[in-house]
Amino acid sequence: MRKTYMRRWIFSIVLVLLCTALPSAQAMAMSELELLKYCKSDEPVARIYCKGYIGGILEAGLVFSHQHSVKAKPFCPPLDGVKPPQALMVVVKYLEDHPGKLHIESVFLVIDALADAFPCSVSKK
Repeated sequence: MRKTYMRRWIFSIVLVLLCTALPSAQAMAMSELELLKYCKSDEPVARIYCKGYIGGILEAGLVFSHQHSVKAKPFCPPLDGVKPPQALMVVVKYLEDHPGKLHIESVFLVIDALADAFPCSVSKK
């Protein structure tokens, strides 16, 4: 079981690194505006890039969440998981609703969007 988590973690990191490197050789980080452009594009390659970028962050967050307490989790998706189209819609809506955050790197905004849609609740004992 630990091997499965490690494989997911490595795959997620590689996917995120590849996605950030592919479209722009000028900078590793991508702004909210750039991510929104890819996610709303009619071009299949741009949409695939967007889904891969968001999917990589989602997978990394899920691996992280299995290894840390609720207080340390960035987001807590439902037990049955989050499908890529749902994650895409959540992120696009968040980006459209927060145009004042154009200066923030997209990886942090994706995490914020997922945390906003799937907050972690600390159970009171």
